[in-house]
Amino acid sequence: RAQILLRFFGFPPRMKYRQGKGLVLIQIDSLPKTELDEAVFSGRMKFLGNLLRQGYRSHAFYTGMPCSTASVQAELFYGLKSAVPAFGFFDYITDRPLVMFNPQDAAEIESRLEKDGKGLFAGGSAYSDIFTGGARESHFCISNLGTAGLLKNRYPLGFVILALLHFFSLIRTVFLMICELYLAIFDFVSGVIDGKDFRKELKFIPSRVAICIVLRELITIGAQIDVARGLPIIHLNLVGYHEQSHRRGPNSRFARWTLKGIDGAIKRIWKAAHRSTVRDYDVWIYSDHGQEDTVPYEKKFEKTVQTAVSEVFEQSNELIRYHTYEKLGFLARAGIQRKKLLTRVLTPIAIDETIRPLLIALGPIGHIYLDKKASLEEKQTIAKKLVEDANIPVVIIPCIEGKTAQVWTRNEYYYISENAQKIMDPSAPYYKEMMRDFINSTCRLDVGDLLIYGWDEKKNVYYSFANENGSHGGLRRSETEGFAFLPKSSAVTGLEKGYMRPLDLRNSVLNLLNRQQTPKAKTLIEKETLKIMTYNVHGCVGVDGALAPARIAKVISEYQPDIVAMQELDVGRSRSGKQDQAKIIANILNMQHQFNPTMKLEEEAFGDAILSALPIQLIKANPLARKPRFSFLEPRGAIWISFFFNDITVQFINTHLGLNSNERLLHAEELMTRHWLENPDCVNPVIMCGDFNALPGSPIFKIFRKKLVSAQAGLNRHHGTWFGRWPVLCLDHILISPDIEVVNIEVADSYLARLASDHRPLIAEMKFKKL
Repeated sequence: RAQILLRFFGFPPRMKYRQGKGLVLIQIDSLPKTELDEAVFSGRMKFLGNLLRQGYRSHAFYTGMPCSTASVQAELFYGLKSAVPAFGFFDYITDRPLVMFNPQDAAEIESRLEKDGKGLFAGGSAYSDIFTGGARESHFCISNLGTAGLLKNRYPLGFVILALLHFFSLIRTVFLMICELYLAIFDFVSGVIDGKDFRKELKFIPSRVAICIVLRELITIGAQIDVARGLPIIHLNLVGYHEQSHRRGPNSRFARWTLKGIDGAIKRIWKAAHRSTVRDYDVWIYSDHGQEDTVPYEKKFEKTVQTAVSEVFEQSNELIRYHTYEKLGFLARAGIQRKKLLTRVLTPIAIDETIRPLLIALGPIGHIYLDKKASLEEKQTIAKKLVEDANIPVVIIPCIEGKTAQVWTRNEYYYISENAQKIMDPSAPYYKEMMRDFINSTCRLDVGDLLIYGWDEKKNVYYSFANENGSHGGLRRSETEGFAFLPKSSAVTGLEKGYMRPLDLRNSVLNLLNRQQTPKAKTLIEKETLKIMTYNVHGCVGVDGALAPARIAKVISEYQPDIVAMQELDVGRSRSGKQDQAKIIANILNMQHQFNPTMKLEEEAFGDAILSALPIQLIKANPLARKPRFSFLEPRGAIWISFFFNDITVQFINTHLGLNSNERLLHAEELMTRHWLENPDCVNPVIMCGDFNALPGSPIFKIFRKKLVSAQAGLNRHHGTWFGRWPVLCLDHILISPDIEVVNIEVADSYLARLASDHRPLIAEMKFKKL
């Protein structure tokens, strides 16, 4: 479907060989790491659970300060820490309040980011973000709501073609919309019964269906098409959980319900990426921040925070203005803006000779801007009144002498530099960095003269200054910790700290897209068991027809073997782009390799190889004998190496036997001569493996049984290794000498293993015993 679409829209035909690395970077907006772990454990996010078992790891991801999507995306997209002081703040350059839901405001901030940093997504695409990150094509991004990309040159016919080619996706979307609409109506009725605002609950019905279903499906299809086009980097933000958790709370049934659909969208994108014939794509998943259950301030105290703060200032004959905003719905994200997005509400009192503060409060944190420079003593007086009279749990006086901030509560005041543990979680691995970041971020010109904060430690309750049951933006660990869900093989920076932050993720992306695949010294670790893999890689051509040596390397890395026997590798052949496949895979895996060509024609070769994470010594690499009556058949060979493991010298042979049964018998007898297994130097322990093209009961195993036994001999049945998607025949074998004990044996069953070759890898974990 994707190729038909590309031809229809006039894009170049797909390349025969994969050209370089690519990355699909998926953001799950607002999902805390604890909620991810719960969703994986409960099976709600089944696909992510499968990835976790197949070689992914979940790392803690610290948001930086402030804790908001705008700040995280500024650091990740442009490499600038604390570049956006809050989701809503007063900007002294434009002399007006800015809120990142407003396209004009987001575009203003991004224009400044572009002057100081380089966009991460140059040449790629971005979906449903605040900023575009310099993407060549952006869709549903707040800072740039113009039409871009695939459909702009073929409107409206492009929509028709897209719908026809994704007919089943369209049917699924309609079905999901009906289900979501039913749930939304049920939720609406429950909300009204619970006393929630009727108008707001009614407006949430179409918004919920649009964000959780329609936008998600459009983004998913768009990302799949961009993968087919071979864009180097694709970033998409799945916002369904974010919308639901704000409305109903991060632990609510309705917020968790969206995770199942998000998991399905990731699965489709992941599969499309690993089927790509254009690039070797990795798929990384992360959450920009977490979310905390909150109680609306207005619900608890029966007045808005603006009213409460205004009353404090009115006691001193001072006037406060406050800034309200209306959140963008799906139509606005699609480019249809409301005429009056932002409104400034002024109190009716007019006092010209005194301070006129401005309050901008979003979520659990608010900024108060004073119209004149106030002393520390004056700020302390205001802070005390806000705590005592306006029921503000915490008031913070930021940037005192550029070194600290002062925290006021009802019972005490203290400095963050000395007592940060009273407001931040000292058990968080990023506690010290968070404290430094917070102090630095509050010393910006556009940060309020006073900060109000909704966490009440004494009552163990968290107030949001907006009408929402889930919020973020403050200092709680659940807000400031997301996750980075990455393959184990990824070259990730920053993990020595025990966590990542947006700048670490950015540097890791740059390393992935630009790194040179050169071998590095591998650290040897003492271990009790040795892991062996045998893998017929089919010329690195998968069952989907894609030629991808890097995909073979990913399959191997999922199981982390110490020694790998590979068969059917091309070196310098025109059909595989004149690549040295054994060297490419070895370099990606940081392993040594030895190649044995069984067929050579000028500069082209075809044969078998051994990869090793341990130092190895080549003993022999020869073709196996050919009789005249078998001259029309493909030549065969074997390669013999030795290596040390736990002070034991191990002999290891890799071979690939032929399709003809008589030829296999001939080669089996040859391998049992003094040239190979009966050689005086080939002493136990011995391992021989490869693609024998024979079932376990075949006559050749009677020959090998004189010295070796199958590693699968103790099983009720031998695991099938061929054909890739449905392995019903056991053609690949690991044979061992009697002094070797098999601890575990398995056939690789990951999605990539099913796809990358027509054979599955056979893996055996073993240890050596004394006879």
